[in-house]
Amino acid sequence: MEKTAFVFPAQGAQYVGMGKELYDHYEHIRSTYDQANEIMEIDIKQISFTGPKEDLQKTENTQPCIHAMEIGIARQIESFGVVPDMTAGFSLGQYASLVTAGAFRFEDTLQILRKRGIIVDSHVPRDIGKMMAIIGLEDDDIMDIIKEASKVGTLEISDYNCPQEIIVAGLNAAVEYADRLAKEKGARKTVVLPINQPFHTSILDESAAELKKEIMKIDISMPRIPVIENVYAKVIEAPNEIPGLMELHTSRSVRWRQCVEKMIELGARVFLELGPSGLVTKFVNRTADALGIQVETFHIEDCESMEHFRKYIKESLA
Repeated sequence: MEKTAFVFPAQGAQYVGMGKELYDHYEHIRSTYDQANEIMEIDIKQISFTGPKEDLQKTENTQPCIHAMEIGIARQIESFGVVPDMTAGFSLGQYASLVTAGAFRFEDTLQILRKRGIIVDSHVPRDIGKMMAIIGLEDDDIMDIIKEASKVGTLEISDYNCPQEIIVAGLNAAVEYADRLAKEKGARKTVVLPINQPFHTSILDESAAELKKEIMKIDISMPRIPVIENVYAKVIEAPNEIPGLMELHTSRSVRWRQCVEKMIELGARVFLELGPSGLVTKFVNRTADALGIQVETFHIEDCESMEHFRKYIKESLA
């Protein structure tokens, strides 16, 4: 097999029922969810499998629920004998990438992610801002939009998804103005995300600083495989840089397009997205296409996709 990267999706990918089928059929996923329930004061399984949706949508619940699914799938894939050569996670997914690489412990990240949602809520009222994808414009056009829309409120690039797709985030009035400006500039599409806070912007600076204090309380190890972090799209070089990177990770742009470019530069040609949605797979494919590089991508979130990948493994080793 070619070099393999495990990649993990972000908040916004969640849906009621995620992980239930996998829990019923795979031992390592079942044990991961059971472990999560023993650790947390919330019922990860119930919120993920049956909802209600309103509970799953709360950030302090959403993030540990997605995280448990991601880690469960990663453990199951590794039980098949597939060990990643590198890993990266989109936004929230960066925590799963650090657990996969052995830098963080699963039990610690569950608690951190629960606290992360509570910390953000304590500093940033819900519904004060939003996040919106702009599709079909170049980076320079986006910067022009931000410059103009910032006249009515904070607006920044939250995520570089892939070529010609960027997420902006900020205060409601600024995002709404940016929506109009993007359409005037000829954007192919704009999409307001199902997230009611402006993540990865300077509005979260206070939250980020408080979160760093929590991260510094836990044990952090040197990653055993390369982890490409979101802030600079570089390989993490030492454990002591992780708390600072995770602080910036909360309140600065996610450079996902650049992360994918870095993984391709390091030789990754097989990408496994582990978790709900499949959006990260689309971003990987579009970025690779823009580079003229052929990659194989798999999105694993249910039994069908799990067995499809297991068949691929057997054929690759035959």
